[in-house]
Amino acid sequence: MTEPRKLDAVLHQAVDPLNLMRRLADQALQAVEGADGVLIGLTSDPLYLTYVCAAGSLSDHVGLKLRLNGSLSGMAMRDREILHSPDTSIDPRVDADACRRLTVISTVCVPLVRDRCSIGVLNVTANRPYAFDQGDIAFLSDLADFVSAVVGAALDIERLTAAILRQESVGRPSRQGQFVANVLSPDAFDRVERNFSEERFDVGDRV
Repeated sequence: MTEPRKLDAVLHQAVDPLNLMRRLADQALQAVEGADGVLIGLTSDPLYLTYVCAAGSLSDHVGLKLRLNGSLSGMAMRDREILHSPDTSIDPRVDADACRRLTVISTVCVPLVRDRCSIGVLNVTANRPYAFDQGDIAFLSDLADFVSAVVGAALDIERLTAAILRQESVGRPSRQGQFVANVLSPDAFDRVERNFSEERFDVGDRV
């Protein structure tokens, strides 16, 4: 593996925000007893939210787009306030079609806020009404700032790392990239080299 390719692989492994968001979704699903699904959505443009990762019963809905206008998620992001719908079938604030399609009957929408701007939402859901109590809402409220900071920081690091990789692609020295990779994941180079050696060995065996 060439040094630029190795560096690219190391940095993508170390800073992939989706890996972090998947762990957040999995932990939220485990921590909230009444939950059977979790979605994390990011604003893809001023009109839509795109769900970039999911857990539980909603795992198959990654990539789904939701209009911000006319949805509880959009309202939570606009007001930067945690919102709870105990029964979406009778709640005029929700996107009724989306809730039916995803079989979401109860939901808690936690806005993700970065530098006073909403960047997305964490949806904790259940397929039955009144699945969440005030303790669940308080728990998610206490974690809102942490989840927002983690997601926002991961996106910032990914953006800055991409800029470093663009420097690599035009032939600039790799010292900056190696420094960043060693800070984010000190043993990542060894792991990538080991994986590459194993792949090369497998190819040799097949040949």
